[in-house]
Amino acid sequence: PSSTLLYIVFYLKPHEIMKSAINFHLDSTVMRGAIFNVAVAFLMVSTGTINTLAAKWADLNTAGGSNPTAEHYYDHPFFQAATMFMGEALCFVAFKIWFFYRIVQKKDLSSFGDQKFNPFIWAIPAMCDLIGTSIMYVGLTWTYAASFQMLRGSVIIFTGLLSVAFLGQKLKFHHWIGMVTVIVGLVVVGVGDYVFFNGSSSGLDKNTVL
Repeated sequence: PSSTLLYIVFYLKPHEIMKSAINFHLDSTVMRGAIFNVAVAFLMVSTGTINTLAAKWADLNTAGGSNPTAEHYYDHPFFQAATMFMGEALCFVAFKIWFFYRIVQKKDLSSFGDQKFNPFIWAIPAMCDLIGTSIMYVGLTWTYAASFQMLRGSVIIFTGLLSVAFLGQKLKFHHWIGMVTVIVGLVVVGVGDYVFFNGSSSGLDKNTVL
């Protein structure tokens, strides 16, 4: 969901699509591309939400045993993170299948970019992603799915501000609108968690949620 927000606000440029649609200047090719991008964005939002809800549902399940009590919650955030990365690794398999299919069909491969590079250059960012995701799943065991989802989406704020500070980019109006919308969502969800907290039914402590 956080990557989807970035994709929608920074790449789809919804205000430009709406402006062109109103002025009836979208040809069939541009329209198909816009529809495809919007469909991909909604698909990412849906699957990301299902991911969070499934992980939280697993955290709320209990099992009998003696470690450390007779009945305990499913508390394995690092295993959840590893499982998610295993699923993401399947995207690489799908990519290679599509890549070799294009080779066999002798079609244009320019869209795939240069495939000759050292794969270990991705080791550091991949490790950072693994650590960050593991920590997020630890946080998910201590808070609500809604809070987790909104805080996860707050990456758009830091991405926008850091792109100005370190990359010298100039944010446009729709960028700021997206960032302000995320901030408002964070405030609403955070206040709701505090005001309507019900620890007896959730098994959570208010200080832990905050």
